[in-house]
Amino acid sequence: MSNPSVKFSGDRTIWVVIVMLSIISMLVVYSASISLTFNSKGSPAEYYLLKHALITLAGLALMYWIHKIPYRKFATASKYLLFLSLAFLVFALFFSDTTINEAKRWIKIPFLGLTFQPSELAKVGVITFVAREMHRRQSLMHSFKEGFVHVLWPVALIFALILPANLSTAGIILIVSFTMFLLGGAHWKHLTLLSLAAVLLLASVIFVGSKFPKVLPRASTWKERIVGKLESKPEEVAARLADPDDFQQEQARIAIANGGLLGLGPGKSVQRNFLPSAFSDFIYAIFIEEYGLIGGGVLVLLYLILLYRGIAIALRSQTVFSSLLAFGVTFSILVNAYINMFVAVGIVPVTGQTLPLMSMGGSSVLFTCIMLGMLQSVARGGEAPETLEVAGENFIPPDGAQAEPENLNPAAI
Repeated sequence: MSNPSVKFSGDRTIWVVIVMLSIISMLVVYSASISLTFNSKGSPAEYYLLKHALITLAGLALMYWIHKIPYRKFATASKYLLFLSLAFLVFALFFSDTTINEAKRWIKIPFLGLTFQPSELAKVGVITFVAREMHRRQSLMHSFKEGFVHVLWPVALIFALILPANLSTAGIILIVSFTMFLLGGAHWKHLTLLSLAAVLLLASVIFVGSKFPKVLPRASTWKERIVGKLESKPEEVAARLADPDDFQQEQARIAIANGGLLGLGPGKSVQRNFLPSAFSDFIYAIFIEEYGLIGGGVLVLLYLILLYRGIAIALRSQTVFSSLLAFGVTFSILVNAYINMFVAVGIVPVTGQTLPLMSMGGSSVLFTCIMLGMLQSVARGGEAPETLEVAGENFIPPDGAQAEPENLNPAAI
């Protein structure tokens, strides 16, 4: 009998966490989508469960295929992923006719009746390209012109294209990239300037957009949500809760309160009938309502295990590229997950971020699986640091000096 571990290489703990999250998602999506099924006349009760199951299975198959690819090939593909992301983002921003909540985030896929969110592809493109460039220019990262600007420009361009329609995703990409810059050896002065520029840009965009709503329709919504979170007077809080934009978060709080310590039980959620995005943005609240705070804690623990194993893979990787790639995809998934959870419990404003591997969806599930496949590919290893070439281009030494093998040591991170 063949050994399954031979076929499923990589980190076994991560495989277990992925399977557990996938199984849990089937249970909670089936329960949370009941009201959606009821409102969709003519659809069978299992329609959305089967749809989510098929997408999840497709994602898992994609993950398995990608984890068999040597990780150095992701560096070769990084440029194509980045430019493909830019093309899709430009199309979505200026030419897409799919608009939800005044935001152009989606592109319709012809003949399939499905939508595609190019910002999910952009996450993968940015992470792989930044890891590649920081590998190639590791010894030049102290220089702004020769090093830092080469890893900054793709992040800045992607951020600018995503920001008008999706502030939270743009913010996640910036946070993940900033952390990769920090771990990859970027100069602290450059990182300080980047932080100040990001804060000033965000404040300017919100101010200008709220004054000229036709230019940036989403800006007024961002301002109201951010300011609303800072309100402390009881009468102001009451007025805010009466606003339709805050209806979802209030219903999520009720769901969490209903769940208590042990929960109401599988399939017994009450708030799924009142929470519009119970199966996606607020699935964590429904999960706690049915499985209690203990169940919610277990879910938090599973994501923390994923973070721990991802960092362990990054630390033992043989090259700067593989270390930054492993950390970048892990941190991106975890930031996405905890933002979703923070929204559900009312810590941060509503963002529209899904819970990775849990929420019902297409783009989010598939690209999360792609990133996890990349992480498992790095876990497989198999590349000697002195033989790795990134996209056919060796490490770039300063001033024409000969590159040393120790530059590829993960300790340099």
